[in-house]
Amino acid sequence: LADALMTVCSERVRVRVLPCCLDAGFESEALALPLLSHAQNGAHPVALRVLFIGRLDSYKRLDWLLTALAQLQAPWRLDVVGDGPRRVLFEQQAQGAPVHFHGRLDEAGKLQRLADADVLVLPSDRSNEAFGIVQLEAMAAAVPALAFARPRSGMGWVGALPGLVWSQQPQDLAAVLERLALDGSLRARLRLQARERFCTWFSRPVWHRQLRDL
Repeated sequence: LADALMTVCSERVRVRVLPCCLDAGFESEALALPLLSHAQNGAHPVALRVLFIGRLDSYKRLDWLLTALAQLQAPWRLDVVGDGPRRVLFEQQAQGAPVHFHGRLDEAGKLQRLADADVLVLPSDRSNEAFGIVQLEAMAAAVPALAFARPRSGMGWVGALPGLVWSQQPQDLAAVLERLALDGSLRARLRLQARERFCTWFSRPVWHRQLRDL
């Protein structure tokens, strides 16, 4: 972001970037959620609990997420939080699948959905999504957040975790979700890494420290 801004600024201008941060109350409640682990139940794996939060519009690409999930062999379920002009189309695409459309929720309702999720997916396809605040909400709640790498967007970088290296491209979303669905120990490790990344880069103490430095 700093480099992009410098291309349109005078050479005399110094550019410093503060990270985004969450509302203090929401951050505190999210960080208080336990690092849950959902084990396999004998020969029957627990369904991967996928969460989407966002406006149900074109560039959010919920349709890509639905298509990817339909390719999984392992059991899964999807909770969709949000509303928008394409909701009816998405509901039609999801007909017969384990998908629950919750509509718009208040902060408490959103936190409850995060508490019950294994992974959040932000499948936006363009730089309209420059930085997904919902990714930070998920990571504070110890939920790994998947997003695509897109030019002029930081969303792929925001949630990148050392324990899950993948292309961050739409064609590989199904494969990475299948991997998460089949590996409960991986999901547990990623929960810890997601919260650690949030606390290291995006927590309010980090924001305040960088503000003081300015």
